Amino acid sequence: MLVHSHLFGLKVDVGGNLQYLDENLVLYPCGHSSVIYNTETRVQTFIHGTLPSTTVDGNTIKNGISALAVAANRRVLAIAERAAVNLYDVQTLRRRRVLSNAEHGSEIRLVSFSKDGNHVLVAGGLPDWSLVVWSTDRTAKIAATMRLGTEVKQADFCPTDTSVICVSGFGILRLLKVAEGAFKPVPLVFKREPADYTGHAWLPADQLVVATALGELLLFENYEFKTVLRQPDGEGIFAIVAHAKV
Repeated sequence: MLVHSHLFGLKVDVGGNLQYLDENLVLYPCGHSSVIYNTETRVQTFIHGTLPSTTVDGNTIKNGISALAVAANRRVLAIAERAAVNLYDVQTLRRRRVLSNAEHGSEIRLVSFSKDGNHVLVAGGLPDWSLVVWSTDRTAKIAATMRLGTEVKQADFCPTDTSVICVSGFGILRLLKVAEGAFKPVPLVFKREPADYTGHAWLPADQLVVATALGELLLFENYEFKTVLRQPDGEGIFAIVAHAKV
């Protein structure tokens, strides 16, 4: 019987393609599998894809992994394949639940957990670029849906208010609140021409930093624009991560 021993490479077109399960365990996609790599023992553990390749009009379509995410408590991980999200127990690697709905579109681009782990945000791709929030505390059910119609590069929950979501992307920067089964806009005090917002990061004290392809960092406090920092060389900023003071 043949079994996988090692997988080499990284699937780069996957949302959230590098996740930490703890200080020594790293989760990343490789081919049609997700790899959990122990940086101390250098041992790989695999979660293989669940969807077989399909054939449409004589062309083979590989139903590969499109997004990864890990809950804040590091007990549950999410692996998106095409239009479904598989939730796995980190300890046993057994699949606990599948989140699937036509609102996801043809392919999921991003997945994010709320800080309490009771909600999962799913961002679909073309053609609708939809947002779907699932409630997963007891039984999986959809809490809200919305079609944005434009490219989403990052979407996640506010860490201090899990009912609020920030969405950034090409020409879009929006704050949304999940209430009464729908997304409702949160007023954002900010006036300027639409830009290519490449990502954002939540900071303590209800602060939000948004990056742009023009090399800008936009600072918001309590949803009100405060200031902008610009890179001297004007190079675009394409990744931004918040971290504690050292």
